[in-house]
Amino acid sequence: MRDLNIDISTIAPWFVDEHQSPYVLIRIPADHTASWADVLGEPVRQCYIDDALLEEHSARTGCPKSEHIAAKLPDRGSTMAGDFGEILVYLYLRWSSKSGHIAKQLFSEAAVSRTPWG
Repeated sequence: MRDLNIDISTIAPWFVDEHQSPYVLIRIPADHTASWADVLGEPVRQCYIDDALLEEHSARTGCPKSEHIAAKLPDRGSTMAGDFGEILVYLYLRWSSKSGHIAKQLFSEAAVSRTPWG
């Protein structure tokens, strides 16, 4: 597990709990979603390939970093949406536990295995 370097106080306003027995509905106000690209862009990318590995692959192959990143990210559509949903749920759970420390796990083996350097 590695640190995503996301400050819990940055994402705390994203999650608004509405307790509707027997469920809890989580709403994320639209004005907060506008900041997702700035806050989550690099940490989400690092869930698939960390900086050291990206540097190593780029230096070894001579390919641009963008190609390595594209090869690691899931295809657009349900897989990408599912992964992003898992990341948001993870952030919510970390926020709701009030731990203040967000760690990550590398995601699906499928994303790793479909690359030549996998």
